[in-house]
Amino acid sequence: MHPATATAWYFWKEHRWMVTGGIIAFPVIVVLSHLLPDSHHYVVARIVVAVPFVAVMFPRFAYAMEADLAGRASMFPARMFTQPRTTCALVGWPMLYGTCAIALMWVAVVQLVFRPGGFVVPRLWPALILATTMAWFQALAWRPFALPWMRLVVATGATIAATALVAIAIASGCSANAITMGLAATIPLAYVTAVRGLSRARRGDEPDWRWLWERTRHAARECTRCVPTFAAVGTWLSSRAKYITCGFVGQPPSFPSAEQAQVWYETRRNAIGTWVLTVLGVLLASVMVIFSQFNPMLAPESPLRSPLLLLLVPLWVAPVTGGLFGRCGPNAKNVALTAFLGTRPLTSKTLVAAKFRAATRAGLVALAITLVACLILMTALNGWATLAAQWRFVTGDMSPVQRAALPVVAGLVLVILGVWKPLLVNMCIGLTGRRWLISTAAGGFGVVLAIVCFVAGWLHAHSDYHDFGLATLPWVLGAVAAFKLVLGAWTLSALHRHRVFEPRWIILLPVVWLAAVLTLVGLARWYLPSPWAPWQFLLSIVILFVPLVRLAAAPLALAWNRHR
Repeated sequence: MHPATATAWYFWKEHRWMVTGGIIAFPVIVVLSHLLPDSHHYVVARIVVAVPFVAVMFPRFAYAMEADLAGRASMFPARMFTQPRTTCALVGWPMLYGTCAIALMWVAVVQLVFRPGGFVVPRLWPALILATTMAWFQALAWRPFALPWMRLVVATGATIAATALVAIAIASGCSANAITMGLAATIPLAYVTAVRGLSRARRGDEPDWRWLWERTRHAARECTRCVPTFAAVGTWLSSRAKYITCGFVGQPPSFPSAEQAQVWYETRRNAIGTWVLTVLGVLLASVMVIFSQFNPMLAPESPLRSPLLLLLVPLWVAPVTGGLFGRCGPNAKNVALTAFLGTRPLTSKTLVAAKFRAATRAGLVALAITLVACLILMTALNGWATLAAQWRFVTGDMSPVQRAALPVVAGLVLVILGVWKPLLVNMCIGLTGRRWLISTAAGGFGVVLAIVCFVAGWLHAHSDYHDFGLATLPWVLGAVAAFKLVLGAWTLSALHRHRVFEPRWIILLPVVWLAAVLTLVGLARWYLPSPWAPWQFLLSIVILFVPLVRLAAAPLALAWNRHR
C-alpha cells in the first residue's frame, strides 16, 4: 500500500465516527445558515457551531489523542516506527493532509456558514495561518523534548514571539497578505523540524535533562542555607518541589497512608498541568495587555488595556483541567480506568475525594499565580489610578459596609463559582470511563449552547418579543432548576441505596448545599436592586450555578467505571 493511502486509511480508521458525524452535521448547519436571515444578531451562534469543526482537527492530525501533551517523548505513535516507510514519508503525508484539511475546512466554513449571514470574513490569509499553525503543532508534537512540560513552554514562547513579530510588522505598515505569506513560508521549516525530531525519536535518541532539576533544587537549597532568614523558607520550598516532582525526577516519596499517596499521585499527574497552563495563559494575556497599551485604535477605558484581564485566565483553565482530573485512562482515547487505579486498596469514595483535594489545591495555587501576576502588571503599567476610578464608579451607590465587604464577596465568588466549581463538576463525566458518553456530553453541550445563541440572537433581532422573552426567562430557569433538584434527590437516593456514604453524610450534603444557596441569594439581594433581579430569578440562577448533581454523582460514576 502506498504511504499516502496508508496514512489516509489510518486517519479514517481512527476517527471514522467523528468524520461521519461531521459529514452529517455540517450540511445541516449549512442549511440552517442559509435559512436564517441576513443579520449580525446571529454572528455568535454561527461562530459557536462552526469553529469546532476547525479546532478538532489539531489533535487528530497530530496523533495527540493517544499521547501525553506534557510528556517528554514524541507524540507520534511508536508502533508506526517499525513500518517500512522513510521518516520523510511518516512526517510528510500527515502534515500535508493536516494543513490542506484545516485550510479547506476554514474556506468551507467562511463560504457556507459565515458569508450567507452577512458575516464577511477573509478566506485566504486565515486559511494560510491555520495551515501554518497546524504544521508547527505537528512539528512540536512529534519532536521529543528533554524535560516534561517543555513542549508547552516552547509552544507558548513561539506564540508570543510570533505575536510580537506580527505586531511589529503591522506597526511598520506591512499588509496582512505580506505577513501571512511570511508566516506560511515557515511551513517547510516546520517540516524539517518534524523530520529531525521524529528521526531522533525513531532511533531512541531522546534527550533527558531531568537531572538538571535535581541539581537546581540542590543548589537553591545550599544557597538558602547561607542566609538564616531564608533557610526555613528554602527548606519548605525544596520539600514541596520534591513532593510534586518526584516521579518525574527521582523516586516517589513514602506516605503514611494510601489516601495521602493517592492525593500525591493526582497532584503530580494533573495539578502540574493546571499550573503550567495558568502560567502560559498569564503570559499570553500579559502580552496582549501590554500590546493593547500601545494600540491607538483602542479606547483608554477598553477592558483589553486593564491588567484585571488576567483574572479571566483561571476561568478558562479550570474547565479544561477539570476534565484532566476526571481522566482515569492513560490518554484521551483510552478513558477507561487503568488496572493500577482500579486495584488500589481504596474505595471509590476515597479515590474521588483524593481527586477533589488535588483539584482544590491546584485551583487555589493557579489563582494565587494569577493574582501575583496581576499585581505585578498593575504596578508596572501604573494601573492603580485607573483601578481606583473604576472602584469609585462601581461602589458609588453602596453603603460603607457593602463597599468594605465587596472584595471578600467577589473573591469568594471567583474562587468557588469561577475556579472550584468548574474544576470539580467537569470531572464527573470523565470518571464514567465511557468514551461514547464523554463525546455525547460534549456534543450535547455544544448543541445546547448553539440553541441558546440562536434563540438569543432571534430575540435580539425581534424587539417585539423582548417583553415576552423577559417574562418567559424566569419560568424557563425555574423549570431547569426544578429538574436539577429532582435529579439531585435521585442521586442522593442512589448514594444511600448503594451505601457509598453513611446516612449522616447524605443528610449533611443537601443541608450544606442549601445553606450555600441561601447565602449567595442573600448576598445578591443585598448588592443588586430589587427591580433588576427579583428573588425568584436569583434563586433559580444560584441553584443552577451551585454544584450538586455532578458533585454527588462522582463516586457513582467512578464505581460504574471501576466495576465493569
